[in-house]
Amino acid sequence: EPDWGQPVRHPRSVENPAYEQNVDDYHSLSVGDVDAGFAAADHVLEAEYRSPRVDHCNLDSHCVVAEWEGDTLVCTETIGNTTNTEQTLGRFLGEAYDVRVESAPHSGSSFGGRSLATLTLEPVAATLARETGRPVKLWFDREDDFTAGDARHPATVRVAAGATDDGDLTTLAIDVVADTGAYPNGVGHIVLSQARDRPIELYGVDNYRFEGVSAFTNNPPAGEYRGIGIAQVAWALESGLDELARQAGFDPVAFRRANWVESGDDLPHTDVPVGSCGLEECLERGREAFASLRADAGAARASDAGAARASDARAARASDARAARASDAGAARNDATTGDSTVVYGRGVAAGVNATTPAGPGHGDYSEARVVLDPGGRLEVRSPDVELGQGSETVLAQMAAEETGLPLDRIDVVDAAPDDGVEDRYGSIGNRTTYLTGRAVVDATGRLLARLRERVVETGALDAPADRLSVADGALRGPDGE
Repeated sequence: EPDWGQPVRHPRSVENPAYEQNVDDYHSLSVGDVDAGFAAADHVLEAEYRSPRVDHCNLDSHCVVAEWEGDTLVCTETIGNTTNTEQTLGRFLGEAYDVRVESAPHSGSSFGGRSLATLTLEPVAATLARETGRPVKLWFDREDDFTAGDARHPATVRVAAGATDDGDLTTLAIDVVADTGAYPNGVGHIVLSQARDRPIELYGVDNYRFEGVSAFTNNPPAGEYRGIGIAQVAWALESGLDELARQAGFDPVAFRRANWVESGDDLPHTDVPVGSCGLEECLERGREAFASLRADAGAARASDAGAARASDARAARASDARAARASDAGAARNDATTGDSTVVYGRGVAAGVNATTPAGPGHGDYSEARVVLDPGGRLEVRSPDVELGQGSETVLAQMAAEETGLPLDRIDVVDAAPDDGVEDRYGSIGNRTTYLTGRAVVDATGRLLARLRERVVETGALDAPADRLSVADGALRGPDGE
């Protein structure tokens, strides 16, 4: 196969002779006997779905300040994954140079758009800074963001599914062709691996086949976008199952519930069973929410209708043109809020599975945090993750407060400095901050409290064993509250 320069993410062998040219990445998976599953089905659906290129359209556009300190490139930029960006730029520049990436103090949002280095941005700024001997700031306007940045992979997803008259899902086959764009960045691998695994982690089907390819095209490069690879296949799969249920006369909710995985089920493509499953709870919460919305909407329509009738009556008694115009507007509002044919409401149910870490076979995930308690009793949490508007600083402060017993106004969350020795694998991506960095904060604050308790016992400041000491009102106290 040609070497297009894409990162080597896994051993790859393209099994489909139709996929010979412009292949960025390829994944396949076969479980059970798909053909036998179709033969056993009373109802079969085959459908194709296309999802478009979608841009993140963050509040702020990409921006970088590049400067050189000797042979070290220092980039300060709107990025949420500094470690990966340093590695990417390091490969780009070669071993003769070092790279240090610092995140900008504030960034408007990410949705995956701040996860990867943008090689139409940083290398240009770095080259200009090297040639001029001065710092260079380069930023995209909105048009640049759309044309030179990355976006969600457009995808064509073919779904074939079979079910019995009893509503048992007998087989499922999914084919995906994703548009990587003109240049490789390794994200095609993520898109396909997510699209491959998530359906069989959601539905307990014995016969399953997946084949997916990400292809090079002359379009702008695609990259990470919220729910990488999951959104495309979830929309196609859930739409297909809705169509299959309608074709077979099944209730779409009952059809899904009968085929969802449950706690303890074996996942045939892994060695790990389903440890916990909250699908039923999610469904019930959704039912309650919809019921509440319907009740609120009914009350609002009744109230609006009454108000409109009162307004009409007042307007009818008025003689000036302004009152007549107000009456017309009230009648129009009445039409729009009382449920006539000018307004159509639709409700549906869909399920999906998302990952809270990019980790997988052969590449784990990790995060660290450092906590420092100053003599005045303030706790500083030094986090390697980047606040991109997702509220991570608030969450990490809350977790530290719950673990230590300190009030929130005595906890500060700051960016870890390079000499803090705090490492993080992937940065602020994939819903991982709360789960991984938050866990690191809990672990670090727990160790800090243990050391404080030991110190108090050693000095005799409190006459109680260490395991009986707790934090209350910002102070370490004994079992009697002193």
